[in-house]
Amino acid sequence: MWRTTGVDDARAEVVRAHGILVSNMRDEQLEKLVGCFKKVFPNLSRADILSASQESISAWDSIAHVTLISLIGEAFGLDLDFEDFEEATSFAAFRDVLSARLANV
Repeated sequence: MWRTTGVDDARAEVVRAHGILVSNMRDEQLEKLVGCFKKVFPNLSRADILSASQESISAWDSIAHVTLISLIGEAFGLDLDFEDFEEATSFAAFRDVLSARLANV
Protein backbone atom coordinates (compact mmCIF):
# COMPACT_ATOMS: atom_id res chain seq x y z
CA MET A 1 0.00 0.00 0.00
CA TRP A 2 1.32 3.44 -0.93
CA ARG A 3 1.36 5.89 1.97
CA THR A 4 2.55 9.24 0.70
CA THR A 5 1.72 12.93 0.82
CA GLY A 6 2.30 15.99 -1.34
CA VAL A 7 5.12 15.56 -3.84
CA ASP A 8 5.43 11.94 -2.74
CA ASP A 9 1.92 11.30 -4.11
CA ALA A 10 3.05 12.45 -7.55
CA ARG A 11 6.23 10.37 -7.27
CA ALA A 12 4.25 7.28 -6.27
CA GLU A 13 1.83 7.82 -9.16
CA VAL A 14 4.69 8.04 -11.66
CA VAL A 15 6.45 5.02 -10.16
CA ARG A 16 3.22 2.99 -10.38
CA ALA A 17 2.49 4.14 -13.94
CA HIS A 18 5.98 4.10 -15.39
CA GLY A 19 8.19 2.15 -13.01
CA ILE A 20 10.62 5.04 -12.62
CA LEU A 21 11.83 7.12 -9.73
CA VAL A 22 11.62 10.90 -9.92
CA SER A 23 15.13 11.60 -8.53
CA ASN A 24 16.98 12.67 -5.46
CA MET A 25 16.07 16.29 -6.16
CA ARG A 26 14.82 18.04 -3.02
CA ASP A 27 11.05 18.43 -2.85
CA GLU A 28 11.16 22.24 -3.12
CA GLN A 29 13.42 22.00 -6.17
CA LEU A 30 11.13 19.44 -7.77
CA GLU A 31 8.15 21.69 -7.07
CA LYS A 32 9.90 24.64 -8.74
CA LEU A 33 10.65 22.53 -11.79
CA VAL A 34 7.08 21.21 -11.95
CA GLY A 35 5.89 24.83 -11.64
CA CYS A 36 8.00 25.86 -14.63
CA PHE A 37 6.49 23.07 -16.71
CA LYS A 38 3.01 24.01 -15.46
CA LYS A 39 3.51 27.59 -16.71
CA VAL A 40 4.37 26.34 -20.19
CA PHE A 41 1.84 23.48 -20.22
CA PRO A 42 -0.99 24.68 -17.93
CA ASN A 43 -3.43 21.92 -18.88
CA LEU A 44 -1.20 19.07 -17.70
CA SER A 45 -1.67 17.36 -14.35
CA ARG A 46 1.32 16.87 -12.06
CA ALA A 47 1.54 13.20 -13.05
CA ASP A 48 1.43 14.17 -16.74
CA ILE A 49 4.21 16.70 -16.17
CA LEU A 50 6.39 14.15 -14.39
CA SER A 51 6.11 11.80 -17.35
CA ALA A 52 6.09 14.51 -20.05
CA SER A 53 8.21 14.27 -23.17
CA GLN A 54 8.31 15.98 -26.52
CA GLU A 55 6.75 12.85 -27.99
CA SER A 56 3.80 12.89 -25.58
CA ILE A 57 3.11 16.66 -25.58
CA SER A 58 2.14 18.09 -28.98
CA ALA A 59 2.56 21.66 -27.67
CA TRP A 60 6.22 21.02 -26.82
CA ASP A 61 7.84 22.77 -29.75
CA SER A 62 11.06 24.80 -29.98
CA ILE A 63 9.41 27.88 -28.46
CA ALA A 64 8.09 25.87 -25.51
CA HIS A 65 11.57 24.36 -25.08
CA VAL A 66 13.31 27.74 -24.96
CA THR A 67 10.59 29.10 -22.66
CA LEU A 68 11.13 26.17 -20.27
CA ILE A 69 14.87 26.84 -20.13
CA SER A 70 14.29 30.54 -19.46
CA LEU A 71 11.71 29.89 -16.74
CA ILE A 72 13.93 27.30 -15.06
CA GLY A 73 16.87 29.70 -15.08
CA GLU A 74 14.73 32.41 -13.47
CA ALA A 75 13.16 30.07 -10.92
CA PHE A 76 16.50 28.67 -9.80
CA GLY A 77 18.53 31.87 -10.15
CA LEU A 78 20.86 30.25 -12.67
CA ASP A 79 22.39 31.45 -15.90
CA LEU A 80 21.63 28.38 -17.98
CA ASP A 81 23.35 27.43 -21.21
CA PHE A 82 20.76 26.50 -23.81
CA GLU A 83 23.11 23.89 -25.26
CA ASP A 84 23.01 21.98 -21.97
CA PHE A 85 19.29 21.41 -22.51
CA GLU A 86 19.37 20.86 -26.27
CA GLU A 87 19.03 17.09 -25.92
CA ALA A 88 16.61 17.31 -22.97
CA THR A 89 13.39 16.05 -24.50
CA SER A 90 11.50 15.03 -21.35
CA PHE A 91 10.77 16.22 -17.84
CA ALA A 92 13.16 13.55 -16.54
CA ALA A 93 15.94 14.80 -18.82
CA PHE A 94 15.37 18.40 -17.72
CA ARG A 95 15.43 17.23 -14.11
CA ASP A 96 18.68 15.36 -14.62
CA VAL A 97 20.45 18.27 -16.35
CA LEU A 98 19.19 20.66 -13.68
CA SER A 99 20.23 18.33 -10.85
CA ALA A 100 23.74 18.15 -12.28
CA ARG A 101 23.88 21.92 -12.63
CA LEU A 102 22.62 22.48 -9.06
CA ALA A 103 25.23 20.04 -7.75
CA ASN A 104 27.93 22.25 -9.28
CA VAL A 105 26.64 25.53 -7.80
